[in-house]
Amino acid sequence: MKMLDSRKGFTLLEVLIAFIILAVGLLGLAALQIIAIKANAFSKEMTQASAIAQAKLEELKNLPFSDVKLHPTDSPGSSDCDDPNLCCLEEQDCHPFPNESEDWYQEEIKGVTYMIRHKVWENTPSNGMRKVKLWVEWVGTTAEQPQRHLATFTTIVYE
Repeated sequence: MKMLDSRKGFTLLEVLIAFIILAVGLLGLAALQIIAIKANAFSKEMTQASAIAQAKLEELKNLPFSDVKLHPTDSPGSSDCDDPNLCCLEEQDCHPFPNESEDWYQEEIKGVTYMIRHKVWENTPSNGMRKVKLWVEWVGTTAEQPQRHLATFTTIVYE
């Protein structure tokens, strides 16, 4: 009769340590999954903002050069500013002007409200041209605290 060798297999302590290592690894993967879900939601919002901006810029490019939406703003300002809160300090610095329809400047899609503003510079980059900078701003829904997001787009219109 053969005696069983008691040294084959794993001890209880080795099995517990292996489970602890596995649990830490799985928790790390769960945290990565949460980050991926948030990044995916932000990406969806950014794609929507880009689509809105593209549609608005195409609409502006197809307007007559004399249309009110293509009127240059009162203050020249820098055409390189990237934040409407810095470019649009006065009421008449950016569209929408007080007498313009607000419907054109706001869109709500799947619970997210996108605010659109644009500024027009005369004779930039050359005479007979106007530089149009359009901002799409929204409050993100992916963070614990609401977070402001801003996308900037630029085009040139000419007579």
